[in-house]
Amino acid sequence: MTISFDFDETFTAAPELFASVMDVFRAAGWMVIVCTRRGDQRRPTAESVIDDRFAGSVPVVRARGIPKWQAAREAGFEVDVWVDDDPGSVLGMPNLIPRRS
Repeated sequence: MTISFDFDETFTAAPELFASVMDVFRAAGWMVIVCTRRGDQRRPTAESVIDDRFAGSVPVVRARGIPKWQAAREAGFEVDVWVDDDPGSVLGMPNLIPRRS
């Protein structure tokens, strides 16, 4: 099984909590990836944060303007479970579900 975690506003909302959750899935034998719409210019990069925490063992996939499911598939991952604060971004429809103000 493969689980994907969003980076901004998901992992970054509670980094230690999400890192612990990711460790639980990894220990259970799941493939854990991070899939983000974040651009290359934002610092720190998603890759640097995730690599620092997981020593390069958790891949980071950049959607780069395409639906996250497609970016993950093109990177060789078939994701079974998505953890994302913006579920529409998985389908390529960001902000599909309005946020509370």
